[in-house]
Amino acid sequence: MAVVKEKIPLEFHRMSRAEQHACLDNFLSRLHFRREVKSFSKSEIPIEIIKNAIKAAGTSPSGANQQPWSFVLVSDPKVKTQIINEVRSETPTLVQAPYIVVLLKQKYGQEKDVSGKTVKVKHYYPNESVGICGGFFITALNQAGLHYNLHKPVKLLSSILQRSEKEEPFMVFSIGIADEWEDKKHHNLQDFVSFDFKEESREFEISAVPSHKSGPALSSADYYNSIKKRRNIRDFSQEEIPAPLFTKSFGALYSSPFSDSYRFAVISNEETKALIREKAEEEEKKFYEEKITNEWRDVLKPLGTNWEKAHLTDAPYLIIGFKVNNDIDHDLSYWDKNRPIVSSGVNTGILMSALHHANLCMLTHTPSPMMFLRDLLHRPKNEVPIVVIPVGYPADQCQVPNINKKPLRDILTTFTESEGEPS
Repeated sequence: MAVVKEKIPLEFHRMSRAEQHACLDNFLSRLHFRREVKSFSKSEIPIEIIKNAIKAAGTSPSGANQQPWSFVLVSDPKVKTQIINEVRSETPTLVQAPYIVVLLKQKYGQEKDVSGKTVKVKHYYPNESVGICGGFFITALNQAGLHYNLHKPVKLLSSILQRSEKEEPFMVFSIGIADEWEDKKHHNLQDFVSFDFKEESREFEISAVPSHKSGPALSSADYYNSIKKRRNIRDFSQEEIPAPLFTKSFGALYSSPFSDSYRFAVISNEETKALIREKAEEEEKKFYEEKITNEWRDVLKPLGTNWEKAHLTDAPYLIIGFKVNNDIDHDLSYWDKNRPIVSSGVNTGILMSALHHANLCMLTHTPSPMMFLRDLLHRPKNEVPIVVIPVGYPADQCQVPNINKKPLRDILTTFTESEGEPS
């Protein structure tokens, strides 16, 4: 039986306005435009850089902190060949890349019951959680000056990588230093992000676009030490956030490999936030008192949550993330069927990483159920809300649950030439 964890003070260093902008600008300068690597160079990359990027990805938020992901890092030529043959990529980059990384979703967890028997543990919001984790990983690669291509995951990768039945491939990356690349046309963010306030002057424009050329790479260890300080908080100050700082953070989305299947709606209007809170608390009170299973109640206990959602009105901004479903097509591939949740999750992870480096705090909140948000905000029928992200500064004396992230050894398996076997 899970118990409520003690709470500890939030470690938060408040920056000046100038420091916030400088920190965010430095972060944005190390992102890459959306691009496809045409060929990788033969530059050697220390494996520790990749491992630190995976550690950074492991700091991502997840439903009830279940962290339903694992990574496989491959440099062994024999295993790479098996992956290449199965993925059947038309590009040479899987062959050239010094590393292949497969991000897997854990469909369920496992634990011992009181009798010592291994039992399944349901994972909550695993698709959303692993998608956001993928966004954290992509951002960490960018910050370390690395390049990647995405490849379609296929289910037989689980067999090649000796994974259990509880896992399935979610994203496949070829990673290295690009020798040449093709910049993809970046989308107009105004078509994908809507604000409920008018952009009446340049100070509200999304103007911070990552450079074609990489900025100076940040040590992967330094980036991990920066992003690991991010914590979900529930106690927000009502202090306003400067709009130019907030909207500039969305420039990070130009670095996303996905320019479809996602939308963000930004809410600052107090009346709208109050309506969202009222409806969310109505649904969640019903959920906590009538619908919640004992299993789900036990999973949530360490977080100390309840049906009251003051953060929905205290935080100056709410970001509602939506996935955009494709037309129903039973012939869609495994990858294409999952693309909306992968795209929306990855973009959420990239955006959250930017907001953290603007010295802002967040919460990944998933009201149960969530569909009322689509109707309340008059969104199209093919848009499905996946997350609500309150954004602001922490309240004085803000505390957070004393919970931890899994160590690298629990989320990473490696296949290297020197090892010959997974470790």
